[in-house]
Amino acid sequence: MILKSLLSLIICFYFAPGTWNLLSLRLQLDQAANSKVLAEKFNDQFRNVNEKSLPILLGYKAISELVMCKHLINPISKLSHFRKGRNLLEIAIAASPKNPELSFFRFTTQSNVPALLNYKSDINTDKAVLINFLRSGGTKADPDLFKRIKNYMLSSKFCTAQEIRLIEGL
Repeated sequence: MILKSLLSLIICFYFAPGTWNLLSLRLQLDQAANSKVLAEKFNDQFRNVNEKSLPILLGYKAISELVMCKHLINPISKLSHFRKGRNLLEIAIAASPKNPELSFFRFTTQSNVPALLNYKSDINTDKAVLINFLRSGGTKADPDLFKRIKNYMLSSKFCTAQEIRLIEGL
């Protein structure tokens, strides 16, 4: 009974009109990375998401804060958004440590932040989660996420030549 209820909740979460749609959120995130106006709009839609929300929504709120850093000039504002995003992302991952999308958010963030921010300690942990997702048939579970992760990892300087060969074969 519990499994059936959980499955119904998941189906409603992904497909019900007026609810969060991960494919749409991913496209909005792509656009937010290239436009300050769209980044602000993307960030604003998560204003009611908090630590009690679903981990994936908290992860999107976190990444929306981190994307804002790209568009800000003031270093204090950048640091404020970075800290907020980092903290929210860590809370989301603690709540759902095997979620490949959350690990992908942290892997991409840690791959790109300056060393000065001292936020690179989980790259290998996240890389293992992501490779496991790719190896375990992630393309069937979520083809869009599979493609995004695979493409990013193939170009990542944090993947070894052996890992690249493995990922290419998936």
